[in-house]
Amino acid sequence: MVTDLYSTKPVTEWHTALNSLDLPRYEITFSSIISTLITLLLPPTLADPLVSALLGAFGIGDSSTGTFIRQVYLPKIRRALSRVRLPLFSKLRLLKNTLATVSKLVFAFFYQEQTFDIDVVTSPLGTQIGAFLRPLSNTLSSLPSSLPPLSPSLTLGRGNYPGEAWCSSSQPHSLWHSQSAAGLLDFFLLIDHLVSILPGKHLLT
Repeated sequence: MVTDLYSTKPVTEWHTALNSLDLPRYEITFSSIISTLITLLLPPTLADPLVSALLGAFGIGDSSTGTFIRQVYLPKIRRALSRVRLPLFSKLRLLKNTLATVSKLVFAFFYQEQTFDIDVVTSPLGTQIGAFLRPLSNTLSSLPSSLPPLSPSLTLGRGNYPGEAWCSSSQPHSLWHSQSAAGLLDFFLLIDHLVSILPGKHLLT
């Protein structure tokens, strides 16, 4: 349905159609997936404070979503994964891929205005600096990752949409959208990687 929407409906109808879908807010999606990864990678004594800190950084620590993640989701996902035993090499590989992906997404969120809302970052000069540093940041983030490489245009943030040359360096929201494309693609690849290393052979019977 969503794929057909973009090719069969005028752009003026996209917002209404997407709002009609029963989809969770992105804060819930990101929080639950990243919490799952942290639960797999770290013991509870480290995982729980880190999840709480990340929820607070993204402004949902005291919200109903934050409460749900801490009090309901984390205990249940920990029980569900309690029999999973990842080999050390697989865990280290997952950790490197997670850090690479999260760093790209955090870079994007800095320019989203609503999440961190740091004036110096979203100022005209800050946006220009962000657009200049993005290729280097994405390249360095990808070095430890074993995920399939992004296309050069996504990594460098060039040639992805009309008007990008002036748009991404003149307003933070454009930079947020463009960088999100790189981060989200890595995010999808990270989930594929996670699923691939959790077959039944890793479950203790």
